[in-house]
Amino acid sequence: MGRERDFEREALERFEKGLPEAHWTTDWKAPTPSPEPPPEPAAQNGRPPEVEYFIPALGITPEPVEWLLEGWLPRGELAILSGRPGSQKTTLAAAVVADLTRGRAWGGNPGARPGSPVSVLWATSEDSLSRVLVPRLEAAGADLRRVYFAREGFSPVGESGTPRLREFASQVGDLGLVILDPLKSFAAPEDGNSESDVREALVRVTAFANETGVSVLGISHLRKGGAPDSLDALSGSLAWGATARSVWVAGRHPDPDSEGFVLAHSKCNLGPLQDSLRYYGTAPEATPTWSADGFAQTSAGLEFEWLGPCDLTASEITNPKPPAPDSETKLEEVADWLEAKLRTAEGEPKAVASSMLKAQARGMGFPESLLREAVKYTGTQSLRDGRTVLWAPPTYSP
Repeated sequence: MGRERDFEREALERFEKGLPEAHWTTDWKAPTPSPEPPPEPAAQNGRPPEVEYFIPALGITPEPVEWLLEGWLPRGELAILSGRPGSQKTTLAAAVVADLTRGRAWGGNPGARPGSPVSVLWATSEDSLSRVLVPRLEAAGADLRRVYFAREGFSPVGESGTPRLREFASQVGDLGLVILDPLKSFAAPEDGNSESDVREALVRVTAFANETGVSVLGISHLRKGGAPDSLDALSGSLAWGATARSVWVAGRHPDPDSEGFVLAHSKCNLGPLQDSLRYYGTAPEATPTWSADGFAQTSAGLEFEWLGPCDLTASEITNPKPPAPDSETKLEEVADWLEAKLRTAEGEPKAVASSMLKAQARGMGFPESLLREAVKYTGTQSLRDGRTVLWAPPTYSP
């Protein structure tokens, strides 16, 4: 207050001396208090305040999961189809493309909901377009007007390729699936075994899928050795299977007497695992032809058929277990049961479909491994009626 009075007295003296009004006051100003910080935004109706780096959960609207292939392939996500050589992965992928481009029910299941036809882009670094992929697509019944291929040497998910892929998806309008065959050729870093490098390399793939709603199906190989868990059997880093939202495993049926292959569901983050599906597929047969230029081979028909569901798991496909040793008493019990099933009421030998006997054995609680041992123990013979495997006593003659 003392300093303030001094300035007031000085201003009065200047007034009494007749100085201009501009000199009556001084430059001194009373100190003003520091402004108080603005109050923190208060929660309203129980909702936390929105800040720059965090998102309140109440501001997010849950979205339903949409499926390109019901239960197996979610829209706008990365999925992996894996299998060892000879498991007909390419033939299976061609069947997938045929169902999608025709809008057919998936997996040969008439109860599955069919979808609207969509277009597919297939990028491959292994198979010939004219000698392998197009013949298989034609034989599977795909609508080739909706199928496109990436040109050789161009990666649609590379650093320069992803913008072009987005533009292509916009131009096509109904692009539903991109196949990367094999996945590692188009999305793998230099070190495909490094988890951090693999995750970083897949960022562009998953970002494209999430932003456009186009699904990506990467085809992958399994490691040479078996693994207790089917995801561990994927070749390379565990990040491949961890990043994918759905993982499929294809392989031969572990029972040598069972025909065809099995597609099993190893992982799905967005829904329950689906029942495994059996299928039968063969590569196109080569038909020899002669021309003026010499000998040539052209691809002929392709057989592919869904054989229905089965109870095998993905781990049983990637790591089939050898038959467990059982007691001789138990083996004789199953052998007696099998011999009775292979005879008529009059005691005459007869042939029975092996699939029927296996189903009945499961109902009796007999392990399939023990049933196979009983087949060997009794000398039961395997016969074929078309594509059906029959079991018959050693004395049976068709």
